[in-house]
Amino acid sequence: MQVQLFFLLTATITKQIAKVKNRIASLRRKPNNQQKIMELETVLDALMRRTQQIDSVGVIGFAFPLRTLEEVNRLEDAVRNSTATREQYVRFIRTRGHFPNAVDRVLPLLFTDETISNFSYTKQNRRMNAPNRKLNSYHLFRDCLLEGWGDFGMTPTKLENALQCYIQMATYKTTNHVSEIIKK
Repeated sequence: MQVQLFFLLTATITKQIAKVKNRIASLRRKPNNQQKIMELETVLDALMRRTQQIDSVGVIGFAFPLRTLEEVNRLEDAVRNSTATREQYVRFIRTRGHFPNAVDRVLPLLFTDETISNFSYTKQNRRMNAPNRKLNSYHLFRDCLLEGWGDFGMTPTKLENALQCYIQMATYKTTNHVSEIIKK
């Protein structure tokens, strides 16, 4: 029910935005409509802010950043089995940042370093006693990130490189943090 209401509200506001944009465009073609155009631009700004507020909701049923592998697997199942959840997740990714800067800024908002450090991109995880978790087999990392950032120049190769670097950085930070705790 909440998901349906969420999409209904988003669709309604999107339609209103399109109508206001069309009205402004038609008024600009005619002289002496500056006052009306300014009023409509104010309405348009309010609608855009409302859309951003709705988009910032995230993904219903999930609190980010995801802190456990169970949460990652639960989101993966939801993304694979629910078009509505997938659309919410992709929208959430888009509103958090645009490629190329998005990977380093957005992934920490989605997943903790501890969670990401349990993955490799394509191979067996190098950490001792770590199960094989291949990041590229997860839709929420591969397909959804490409969909979310594809319009901004993200390609499969660029995504693979960025995710591999991010996994290495997260693993390094996690390993060094654990090492510091053991030394104390």
